[in-house]
Amino acid sequence: ELAAKATAIHTELEQQLTTQVTMLRKNHVDQLMQLQPKVESLNNQIAKFGEVVDETASSIASTIATHTVSHAILALELYLSSNNLQAKPSNVLKCIDGIKKACKGDELVTAVIESMPASVYTGEVLSLPELQVRFLVMKDEVRKAALAPDSAPPLIGQLIGSLLAGITWSPKGYVRGDGVEESLARAQYLLDRGKLKECLSELNQVQGYSVVLMTDWRQLASDRIAVDQALQVLKTRAILSHKALSA
Repeated sequence: ELAAKATAIHTELEQQLTTQVTMLRKNHVDQLMQLQPKVESLNNQIAKFGEVVDETASSIASTIATHTVSHAILALELYLSSNNLQAKPSNVLKCIDGIKKACKGDELVTAVIESMPASVYTGEVLSLPELQVRFLVMKDEVRKAALAPDSAPPLIGQLIGSLLAGITWSPKGYVRGDGVEESLARAQYLLDRGKLKECLSELNQVQGYSVVLMTDWRQLASDRIAVDQALQVLKTRAILSHKALSA
């Protein structure tokens, strides 16, 4: 009888224990089911926060890169638009290297930089005021050659040309005429107003020995035009990058 009671009690306890374990498991599952939406919501929030962080980091990196490029382009323009004491090759090369690094893989920027004349890297690009000064020297030599008699011996012709250039007045302003003096006057008129390209086009109309005397100045002017065009393209590229960031 005692053994039967003990067995009954043991069986009852096992049943109670099993029931309690089942209830605990059910409660645990219910709690997990209740927490699951919250966990999923937190995961989604964390994922979105990660996306925002990545986008912000990317935006900051792009902004820094864009400002770096703009600064380098403006510095390059400053050096190449100033006198030669400031346009040291080391300064110019530093700016160009900065642009290359910040625009790595940009084919347009690479092509523009490679198109720049060799004088950029040697500090021989003249500013507009320097070209204007040198033009006066070149103009004086061309006038002497233009006024020299064709029939006179070279030395005598040079002396006569120098004498005539010293005692005669050269035309001023945008005058009419097909002669060398008139072309020089129109070229100087355009140059004084910063129209370098038009000035060079005017000088291209000159023929004869005067062309030889103008060769060096024309090359310097062509280099200046090429540099200005390259800088304009680089600045446009920088402006478009800034607009893209603010869009």
